[in-house]
Amino acid sequence: MKKIFIVDDDPVVTAMLSKILRDIGFLDISVFSDGESCLTQLDQKPDIIFLDYQMEKMNGLEVLQELRKITAKSAVVFTTALEDLSIAMQSIAQGSVEFLLKRNITKKEVQKILDEID
Repeated sequence: MKKIFIVDDDPVVTAMLSKILRDIGFLDISVFSDGESCLTQLDQKPDIIFLDYQMEKMNGLEVLQELRKITAKSAVVFTTALEDLSIAMQSIAQGSVEFLLKRNITKKEVQKILDEID
Protein backbone atom coordinates (compact mmCIF):
# COMPACT_ATOMS: atom_id res chain seq x y z
CA MET A 1 0.00 0.00 0.00
CA LYS A 2 1.30 3.43 -0.92
CA LYS A 3 2.08 6.08 1.70
CA ILE A 4 0.53 9.47 0.97
CA PHE A 5 1.31 12.89 2.46
CA ILE A 6 -1.12 15.79 2.19
CA VAL A 7 0.51 19.18 2.84
CA ASP A 8 -2.02 21.99 3.08
CA ASP A 9 -2.91 24.60 5.70
CA ASP A 10 -6.63 24.46 4.83
CA PRO A 11 -8.36 21.84 7.03
CA VAL A 12 -11.36 21.68 4.68
CA VAL A 13 -9.13 20.72 1.76
CA THR A 14 -7.14 18.17 3.78
CA ALA A 15 -10.36 16.57 5.08
CA MET A 16 -11.88 16.40 1.59
CA LEU A 17 -8.74 15.01 -0.03
CA SER A 18 -8.23 12.50 2.81
CA LYS A 19 -11.79 11.24 2.38
CA ILE A 20 -11.41 10.90 -1.38
CA LEU A 21 -8.14 8.98 -0.97
CA ARG A 22 -9.69 6.66 1.67
CA ASP A 23 -12.69 6.07 -0.63
CA ILE A 24 -10.28 5.10 -3.41
CA GLY A 25 -8.58 2.65 -1.04
CA PHE A 26 -5.57 4.46 0.42
CA LEU A 27 -5.27 4.07 4.18
CA ASP A 28 -1.73 5.23 4.94
CA ILE A 29 -2.28 9.01 4.81
CA SER A 30 -0.42 11.65 6.82
CA VAL A 31 -1.58 15.28 6.89
CA PHE A 32 0.68 18.29 7.51
CA SER A 33 -0.43 21.89 7.87
CA ASP A 34 2.92 23.29 6.73
CA GLY A 35 5.85 22.37 4.54
CA GLU A 36 8.41 22.32 7.34
CA SER A 37 6.55 19.51 9.13
CA CYS A 38 6.41 17.50 5.92
CA LEU A 39 10.13 17.91 5.29
CA THR A 40 10.98 16.60 8.77
CA GLN A 41 8.97 13.43 8.11
CA LEU A 42 10.41 12.42 4.74
CA ASP A 43 12.10 9.47 6.44
CA GLN A 44 8.63 7.86 6.27
CA LYS A 45 9.29 7.64 2.50
CA PRO A 46 5.97 8.86 1.08
CA ASP A 47 5.15 7.55 -2.37
CA ILE A 48 2.88 10.47 -3.25
CA ILE A 49 2.72 14.00 -1.84
CA PHE A 50 -0.19 16.37 -2.46
CA LEU A 51 1.49 19.76 -1.91
CA ASP A 52 -0.32 23.10 -1.61
CA TYR A 53 1.18 26.28 -3.03
CA GLN A 54 -0.11 28.98 -0.68
CA MET A 55 1.06 28.30 2.88
CA GLU A 56 2.58 30.32 5.71
CA LYS A 57 6.38 30.48 6.10
CA MET A 58 7.33 28.38 3.03
CA ASN A 59 5.23 28.26 -0.12
CA GLY A 60 4.79 25.01 -2.01
CA LEU A 61 7.51 25.79 -4.56
CA GLU A 62 10.02 26.37 -1.74
CA VAL A 63 8.95 23.12 -0.08
CA LEU A 64 9.24 21.26 -3.39
CA GLN A 65 12.74 22.64 -3.91
CA GLU A 66 13.86 21.45 -0.45
CA LEU A 67 12.07 18.12 -0.88
CA ARG A 68 13.94 17.40 -4.12
CA LYS A 69 17.27 18.00 -2.35
CA ILE A 70 16.32 15.15 0.01
CA THR A 71 14.53 12.72 -2.30
CA ALA A 72 13.56 12.38 -5.94
CA LYS A 73 11.40 9.31 -5.33
CA SER A 74 8.16 10.84 -4.06
CA ALA A 75 5.65 11.75 -6.77
CA VAL A 76 4.47 15.29 -6.04
CA VAL A 77 1.02 16.52 -7.06
CA PHE A 78 1.02 20.29 -6.75
CA THR A 79 -2.31 21.74 -5.58
CA THR A 80 -3.48 25.33 -5.56
CA ALA A 81 -6.56 27.51 -5.69
CA LEU A 82 -4.73 29.89 -8.03
CA GLU A 83 -5.26 29.47 -11.76
CA ASP A 84 -1.75 30.65 -12.55
CA LEU A 85 0.02 28.94 -15.44
CA SER A 86 3.44 30.22 -14.32
CA ILE A 87 3.07 28.45 -10.96
CA ALA A 88 2.04 25.25 -12.73
CA MET A 89 5.05 25.48 -15.06
CA GLN A 90 7.43 26.19 -12.16
CA SER A 91 6.09 23.23 -10.17
CA ILE A 92 6.54 20.87 -13.15
CA ALA A 93 10.04 22.27 -13.81
CA GLN A 94 10.97 21.62 -10.18
CA GLY A 95 9.81 18.03 -10.33
CA SER A 96 6.10 17.76 -9.60
CA VAL A 97 4.34 15.15 -11.73
CA GLU A 98 0.95 16.82 -11.84
CA PHE A 99 -0.86 20.09 -11.11
CA LEU A 100 -4.32 20.00 -9.51
CA LEU A 101 -6.58 23.02 -9.08
CA LYS A 102 -8.42 22.82 -5.77
CA ARG A 103 -11.75 23.46 -7.48
CA ASN A 104 -11.10 20.23 -9.44
CA ILE A 105 -10.55 18.03 -6.37
CA THR A 106 -13.06 15.29 -7.06
CA LYS A 107 -12.80 11.53 -6.69
CA LYS A 108 -12.73 11.17 -10.49
CA GLU A 109 -9.93 13.74 -10.95
CA VAL A 110 -7.82 12.38 -8.07
CA GLN A 111 -8.24 8.82 -9.39
CA LYS A 112 -7.16 9.97 -12.86
CA ILE A 113 -4.00 11.54 -11.44
CA LEU A 114 -3.20 8.47 -9.33
CA ASP A 115 -3.67 6.23 -12.39
CA GLU A 116 -1.21 8.41 -14.33
CA ILE A 117 1.36 8.17 -11.53
CA ASP A 118 1.16 4.36 -11.51
